[in-house]
Amino acid sequence: MALLLVDNQGSTQESTILSVLPVVQSFMFVKNRIPNSVRQQIKDACCRYVFAHGYRYYDPEFKAHSEALAAEDTNIQSILPTLGSDDSPISSERLVEVHLRFTWYRRDTSPSVDVAQRTLDLAKSSVSDRYIAEALCVLGRVYYQVSKYELAEQILLEAYQLFDKLADRRDFEQLLVECVSFLTYSGIAQWRPLEPILSHLYKLQSETNGDFERAFILKSLGYCFCVDGRYSEAVKSLQEAADIFIRIEQFSDAASSMLELARSYRDSSRFTEALKSIERACAAVEHTINPCLQALIDQCHGTILVKLDRNTAAFTKFEKSLSLFLYLGNMAWAAQNMEYLGFLYMSRSDYHDAVGAYTAAVEKYIEMGQETPASTRGILRCEKKLVKIRRKEGNFEELILLDTVW
Repeated sequence: MALLLVDNQGSTQESTILSVLPVVQSFMFVKNRIPNSVRQQIKDACCRYVFAHGYRYYDPEFKAHSEALAAEDTNIQSILPTLGSDDSPISSERLVEVHLRFTWYRRDTSPSVDVAQRTLDLAKSSVSDRYIAEALCVLGRVYYQVSKYELAEQILLEAYQLFDKLADRRDFEQLLVECVSFLTYSGIAQWRPLEPILSHLYKLQSETNGDFERAFILKSLGYCFCVDGRYSEAVKSLQEAADIFIRIEQFSDAASSMLELARSYRDSSRFTEALKSIERACAAVEHTINPCLQALIDQCHGTILVKLDRNTAAFTKFEKSLSLFLYLGNMAWAAQNMEYLGFLYMSRSDYHDAVGAYTAAVEKYIEMGQETPASTRGILRCEKKLVKIRRKEGNFEELILLDTVW
């Protein structure tokens, strides 16, 4: 039996784990196949490991922590469902916290609806509004990231309402800010009126004092202003947010702010400034592990390069970001990338590949599983281009449709 476990000694007791071999992973679900003492060792080791490495993207050591969790991801996912069994001495509170830490790690690196839903189910069984609100928050963010915007909005609104009832916000202020910000993003993705959406952010802004929280709200407001075409307000908010994030060395959110700043410059036809901002975002994101943000930066970079007539370089950016979006399961952004590639194929008179790109874009918009104003318009754009290509009519040098990424 000892040969079925690999004892990896780390530098501290907390970093010591038992690595579970595949044959043990399946046995963990069946009682009496492994001695109870061994099962408990494995479960305790799993909990300690997740607690030792389960930090958020804004933690200074997140990159090292997430790489450690990634190395044991399969083992952890095999053990987590067994942690709540009758023979487990792990407290219900610690059990929920383990699941939440692991789920946030997955949300920040490779989001999984199944993992997040399992965590919510467990949190509900704990009857703790604090845990339920956090589990709803992470599930809503995962749904947003995989383009399920209506579900994301419903779940994040429920999380916000629960957070709003809790007494001491100091313990979860960052979570509340994230929740409200992505609640606004989900509403914008469905093209809801902007002012009612902004009301949540304005209210939170007046109640928040911390640098991180204040900068996060400024970044979210800048995004909303950009979508609404209020570019001067967007630039002001986003530059202030980026400056704060750089000062407090939160490089992921600094990169995100610079990305939104680049979009604001691009959409107001200030392409040189847009290029400088997106290059700063590229430099900042290198300090992080955030594949979704990397993909969004590459996509935006590509659209700016197109505007500067650097189509070859843009093509590389779109291909790179497309592969990441497909890996992350974000069909909306993948579809948009395919539209951009379709345009580039058209610009070089490669109509066969252009047809393939626009057809694939339509499929991805449909694969989102829900009809939104953005997906409906995306499908119509692609179908019009397909008609033009097949008839070999129209002006194939028309400007690319640079819809703001929602």
